[in-house]
Amino acid sequence: MREREGFGGPTGHAFVAVAASSREQTEWLYRQAAGFVDRSPVLQPLFRPQEGYRRIRCDRTRSRIQIFAADDRTGDGPIATLFLLDELHRHRDLRLYRTWRGKLEKRGGQIVAISTAGAPGSEFEEARALIRERAPEVERSETFLRAVSDQLVLHGWAVPEGGDVEDLELVKRATPSGPSRSRASGGSATRPR
Repeated sequence: MREREGFGGPTGHAFVAVAASSREQTEWLYRQAAGFVDRSPVLQPLFRPQEGYRRIRCDRTRSRIQIFAADDRTGDGPIATLFLLDELHRHRDLRLYRTWRGKLEKRGGQIVAISTAGAPGSEFEEARALIRERAPEVERSETFLRAVSDQLVLHGWAVPEGGDVEDLELVKRATPSGPSRSRASGGSATRPR
């Protein structure tokens, strides 16, 4: 995380709102972000993790990252410059996404939803299908899809329809974070490196 215009940079007052599907998941998000700060000699003087509040502050620019539970009934307060929704397929529904999406123009913000696949027929999967169908620009490869409209960009990695999920080489190609170890290299098929 390097200094950027609006957070650690000169304009300041940036606000990043992050939500996960459960209190436990929000704790993991907070710990990962705070650990990133704690392990970086460059970030330590700029950012102050506040564990009890699940918040990371940048006092110099009066900016912060705040972790929330995914509850549209209590998540309607933030007016952020960046909204991050983790594991959106695990949220009960898309109400918090819609609430936060409605706040984007107040500060010229952006919203990012990070997720693996949801249950077939779920509201989340129906929304993804609609995005793919309506996007005027769609780029596809064997295991990757990029759908672009004037409102959003959807990136999706998946084993293709009819693909063999037991084919570890195919599964590796469908994994955006890079290849995991296969059985041939001494790794586990169920436990990536």
